[in-house]
Amino acid sequence: MKKTNIIQESFNLLQTPVFFVDARQTQIEMNQTAIKDFGALGNHSSFQKEQLFDFLSEKTVKKIFYDHGKVFRSRKLLTIERKIKILKTNEVKYFNSVIAPLEIMTGEVVGTTETAIDITLEKKRREELRKETVLNHLEMIANVIPVNVYWLDLNNIILGVNEYTLKAVGVSSSKGLIGKTVYDLYPEEMAERISKHHFDALKKNKTLRHEETIKDVTTGEVKYFSTVKTPLYDDEKKIIGTIGVSIDITATKKTERLKVENAENKIKLQEQEKFSKTIHQMAHDIRSPLASLLMIIKGCQDIPEVERVALREAAISIGDIANHLLSKYEVKEIEPTFSTPEPVFVSAVLLQILTDKKFQYGERPIKFDYDFYKDSEFSFISMDLSTFKRMISNLINNAVDSFERKEGKVILKLAATPKNTQIMVCDDGKGMSKELVDKIMDGISFTDGKQQGHGLGLEQVRDALEYYQGSLFIDSSLEVGTKIIMEFPRVEAPSWVAESITLSPQDVVVILDDDKSIHGAWKTHFKKLIKQSPNLQIHHFEKGEEAIRFIQTFKEEDLKRIFLLTDFELLQQELNGLHVVERTQVKRAILVTSHYANPIVLERAQALKIKILPKQLASDIPIVMEPLTAKAASEKKSVDLILVDDDLTFSKTVMKYIFSQQTVEYFQTPEAFLEKVMNYPKETPIYLDNQFKSARFRGIDIAKDLHEKGFKHLYLLSGATFKPGELPDYLTLISKEDITKMRNP
Repeated sequence: MKKTNIIQESFNLLQTPVFFVDARQTQIEMNQTAIKDFGALGNHSSFQKEQLFDFLSEKTVKKIFYDHGKVFRSRKLLTIERKIKILKTNEVKYFNSVIAPLEIMTGEVVGTTETAIDITLEKKRREELRKETVLNHLEMIANVIPVNVYWLDLNNIILGVNEYTLKAVGVSSSKGLIGKTVYDLYPEEMAERISKHHFDALKKNKTLRHEETIKDVTTGEVKYFSTVKTPLYDDEKKIIGTIGVSIDITATKKTERLKVENAENKIKLQEQEKFSKTIHQMAHDIRSPLASLLMIIKGCQDIPEVERVALREAAISIGDIANHLLSKYEVKEIEPTFSTPEPVFVSAVLLQILTDKKFQYGERPIKFDYDFYKDSEFSFISMDLSTFKRMISNLINNAVDSFERKEGKVILKLAATPKNTQIMVCDDGKGMSKELVDKIMDGISFTDGKQQGHGLGLEQVRDALEYYQGSLFIDSSLEVGTKIIMEFPRVEAPSWVAESITLSPQDVVVILDDDKSIHGAWKTHFKKLIKQSPNLQIHHFEKGEEAIRFIQTFKEEDLKRIFLLTDFELLQQELNGLHVVERTQVKRAILVTSHYANPIVLERAQALKIKILPKQLASDIPIVMEPLTAKAASEKKSVDLILVDDDLTFSKTVMKYIFSQQTVEYFQTPEAFLEKVMNYPKETPIYLDNQFKSARFRGIDIAKDLHEKGFKHLYLLSGATFKPGELPDYLTLISKEDITKMRNP
């Protein structure tokens, strides 16, 4: 009996598909299970390689023989997942396969065997589960977005809609829409245009904008929508349909028509103003729930990390789509030049640039992401804003060019120390040679052969950094990727920025916002703190007048317990958040708003001496609870001054000859001082050594914390020399070489 016959009969006893490929890689033997699973005709079990093309795709056959040849030559096992398309049924099956060399008793290797386990059903179940998870997350996200959001499968069948869409089409439940197509909802010609937009987005695998005209079949009213459709992916980046976001631009169309039909400027201006208000309200309606959603996601530690990441990504994606639609109506900036520096809110600007780039390169297989390290979200640098935006934009363009239209990833990273802010633009593209990096660092001009001029971006970055006292470092390797690292001196945040919320256990926090979702987000943010401080009160209001009436119930001496967190824009109300502050005379308040860059809002907030928190950073702001009881607050210790210095000889000299007539509270370690600092009035003068033996503390850093807590008279004792602008305005330097100045600082 031939070897192949013995092998065949042995394999037929197995209930899993098994192949045997001979040593010459020309013939394949299959057991009965394989014949059944792979759709071979008749009972043939032995095939020449060319005969397999009759029932398996050419690609599949070549892959099988390639894998077996690899194992035969190496004499090593190979485990793979095999995808097989059967021509007879056009069916695709998946198998977990193990390929092994077949050695007979003489030691001769006569071929290779492949044992395959059918995992097709398991694979389909996993795909359905991934799809179901994505759709569940999408439904949670979409229902907080106040514009039309809907998602369709590959066949243009509706999978889900948000509540806003239900209201727009006049349906009470999503059950009335799920499973239908646009042909079930609109006349054929109209449905054909909408359907084409969906299939174009799938075919091109890119985000597409489209203007849709919808005519109400009952009223005859014509409405216009600016619609973006973008491919919908599962967690393995497989396309499972599209997401659609539509904004009603009927008002815009009416304005355009009025410009043609009516020559009177008054009517034009009135219509333009109405549209401007519509866009303004739309921006508010979209951004507020997104900000609250991100706050809630961050605080929900009970949700598994994988799901939290998926929720966050879905929220950011919808926010990007909405921002892109709205940016169509924004005034474009003038080309920037180097000009007078101003404080730049780095994290906010980077996020906006990242959104713009996602849509600029929407047709490319590129993933854009960011990674902001802890304590960097509120960092500022001093630079012309337009120059900074252009600089980062050019660096991202360079990164995209390095992928040469292939897949890639661009990450913006942000890290900050008390002295410096570091911005990194990282990609995994083709990289640069050491010679090219040296040219850039030496200031030699180059273009790197790019037709669009993006290569000049690094020269502009270098020039901008030199002008604004920054530094540049390039870490790049060919075929690995590039990191462009820029470091700037960190400047103090503008006085209007709220970097933390500092409370006492007996405080009453009043939260005012017209968006219910923001209240839910704040509840999540305060949840842990309330458990630790049960006497802390939190009160929520959606109407400004109601918040005012509540605050006015407090006596004047108790008003200092109020801490107000208020939105600026209160829609359909006769007042805004600043009006509430003015009427209640609350001294401790933060304006939580997306209008932080509005100069009018800034000026009014500064006049009222209240700080502003950008809504997008509300989930990151730390809430600090002072470890001070009500009893301790009434028993604050009164001294003339506090001295903190670990040099005992120096301190004794100061207390004996400089402050001999005053009451001095002396601390030899910063740790001991920080434990008791809240026992002293905020007006107490505090003298701090800058360099302690313990490397954990510097006087300049302790002073920053004290300043944020409200201490007003802070002095730094040091023999070091500081550059202009290196010390903050609230800190007075006294040289240890002339301690007599401590008498009259």
